[in-house]
Amino acid sequence: MDCRQFLLGLSAIGASGLTIAEARYWPESGFTKPCFSDLPDELKQHLLMQTIWMDIDAAKAWDAHIIGVGDNGGDVWCNPDMDNWSHLILKIQKDFYMNGGCITSRREDETFIASMVGLSANMTAQNHAICV
Repeated sequence: MDCRQFLLGLSAIGASGLTIAEARYWPESGFTKPCFSDLPDELKQHLLMQTIWMDIDAAKAWDAHIIGVGDNGGDVWCNPDMDNWSHLILKIQKDFYMNGGCITSRREDETFIASMVGLSANMTAQNHAICV
């Protein structure tokens, strides 16, 4: 067996192993976060959520977000390498943040603020929110 055949066989074994692992460990909903307009009732009533908020005074809770990529003409600046696939780690980081903020359009600043306004409208009157 020559080196080329060995490497080809090794890569085939690796590819089949990745296929099996992908089928077994792939998340049911994929790798994107579902964007709800409000927290679903089954999550609001979940024991974990009840436990988290048990000893917290909601009147003293603040929800703060520092946002912006500068696509609305403001003074905010975002590293352009975060949109470039040649800087893979930065691209993945930005995509992670955009997914977390439910941003799917190219109007990132406006979309994020609209998302935060929608979510804060569903907060209790005692909670405080701020977007900077």
